[in-house]
Amino acid sequence: MFTIFVDSPGYTQLLPDHLGFQMYYIFWMSAIAGIIGSIFIGYILGPIFLIVHKYTLGIRMKYGIQDRPEPFKVKIGFKAIWPTLMAINFALMFSQFEWVQNIILSPTYVVDAGDIAKIPLVTLVTLLPLMFGISMGLFSPIWFLLDGGIVFTNKEKVNGIRDPIEVRSVGGWYNYILKGYAGISIVFLYAIFTIN
Repeated sequence: MFTIFVDSPGYTQLLPDHLGFQMYYIFWMSAIAGIIGSIFIGYILGPIFLIVHKYTLGIRMKYGIQDRPEPFKVKIGFKAIWPTLMAINFALMFSQFEWVQNIILSPTYVVDAGDIAKIPLVTLVTLLPLMFGISMGLFSPIWFLLDGGIVFTNKEKVNGIRDPIEVRSVGGWYNYILKGYAGISIVFLYAIFTIN
């Protein structure tokens, strides 16, 4: 049961109650949302991520561009695991809220007691394409920063002290944070979703 907004007080059914058609819809909407999120949101958030890094952590750091040759092999499939986990994570998190369930499902959805038990699952499946677009919008600027070779170093910060000089990637720093969040929180949210 997917719904679209119509006039008040409620919503109407968008797709027929046929599992094959709904799965086809979810697959294509996830692909379209991922493309939109990665291209449009990625180009906007990339410079914003760099500015945020520079004015929060990189106040006494020096920035530069690392020139390196194009790699022969690219691991696209492995990179896609993390946005997918984050999309499932966001969908699991938001599908638990009753106000989100009320937005997605029509008031006439609940017919019997079995429908009440399916409400979080239907909400989860409905949210997946949207959340995949959002998670691609968060990961693609990181990939842009990694591919651009933007690095920072603490050379000026440790000048005159014993600490070692480090050179790190700005995109790699964000990548560690988001991959850690996507990988760890999915376990906890899945357990909470299954228990509920």
